[in-house]
Amino acid sequence: MVKEKHCPLIVFGVSGCGKTRAVIELLSQHWGFYFNASSDDWGSGDMMTLHSTVQKHLNDTRDSPTADRQLNNAFARKITLLLFLSRLLVFKYCLGVPGCAETFTSARWTLLQVCPHVLLDDLFNVLFRKLRRLVDHGERYLSDYVSDAFEDVKGRLLGRGCQPTIKDDTRLLVINDEAQFLGDQFNGSFQSMSSSDESPRPLLSPILHAFRDIGQHQFTLVTCGTGLSINTLFWVQSSGSGLKDSSTTFEL
Repeated sequence: MVKEKHCPLIVFGVSGCGKTRAVIELLSQHWGFYFNASSDDWGSGDMMTLHSTVQKHLNDTRDSPTADRQLNNAFARKITLLLFLSRLLVFKYCLGVPGCAETFTSARWTLLQVCPHVLLDDLFNVLFRKLRRLVDHGERYLSDYVSDAFEDVKGRLLGRGCQPTIKDDTRLLVINDEAQFLGDQFNGSFQSMSSSDESPRPLLSPILHAFRDIGQHQFTLVTCGTGLSINTLFWVQSSGSGLKDSSTTFEL
């Protein structure tokens, strides 16, 4: 899966077949980021905070569907940028701890993301809640800021030599687990950003677009979940890459 050059990747299967275990094991061996859209599963609650924040700011698309969907898209993308910024800031702190080259590994970073409450509180969600106030800034400003933060963190990861070591062209994983929840939420409140297709989309679409725009070709986006519909599999391809034939699907 990691060797795939396509972006995004889609992992789906029946409940209990081992999807989450598989992607967590993958992430423990490769640097990346883990997000979970379920309120009663592994990982931080920050994605649920994103969901509730977007819900409070949704524009009604019945009167002016195109304009309101564009506004909804912009807000969802900006709040996703801030979600990722909170993750980057914690990652940066971990890479600044003395001796991290010997003690900080992708497995430990994965453990921190999958079980954030080992530190008594969900620090990712706590930080994200504080960063949400920055959503009034322009999207281009936030995008550039978060992209620079990502480049800084990746440069530190390269320089520290934490295991496993990476190269300049190494893709980092971005795993969106239990993505079927986001694929069902607020369907029609957003629209495709493809120049050839402006059809309605659910919340997952602008989230994937935001991650794609941050990392360009430096991320492998993994969308994982049970009950992903055939429509979801279709539009995730264009949301994640801009190309309808550029995704790979894995069934577990």
